[in-house]
Amino acid sequence: MDLVAVAGHYNLLADMLNMRRGLSGRSRKALAASAANIRRKAEALQDNNLMACALLAEDEAALDGFLERLELSADNSKLFAHSRRHYRKAVEELQRLQQTEEAAYVCRRHGDLLLAARILEDAGDPRLRPRSMRMGRCTRKRCAATPTTAIRLGWPGSSSG
Repeated sequence: MDLVAVAGHYNLLADMLNMRRGLSGRSRKALAASAANIRRKAEALQDNNLMACALLAEDEAALDGFLERLELSADNSKLFAHSRRHYRKAVEELQRLQQTEEAAYVCRRHGDLLLAARILEDAGDPRLRPRSMRMGRCTRKRCAATPTTAIRLGWPGSSSG
């Protein structure tokens, strides 16, 4: 993890730290040690992206506040993607980078199923939208809010216009 931090691969580091957050026991202690090490490196290098990575592992509330001051880029979008308050900024950046599936995944992870479905349909592959809704167990009422899907799925009450 140290090599990833020093190399400045913030997105990879954010994903690695996020995976370890759900663990317990020795892995949790290792995460705390890694976060402290990353924090020291961030302070020494005066690297705000590294500091945000440390906060991701240590304190989500502090991360949300810190991200307010951090500029979003392709190199740090995963930091924003892991934040409940800032994930939509990451989604916009991922869409700009034409990483549609990743943008939809971030939405689904935060429970924003309709946005995930919209992103997939807007990408030009309408077959993906119903799949996204099924994956999210989107209710017919919520999905019917967008008529093209209701028509495509052949739901009663929908018409082709």
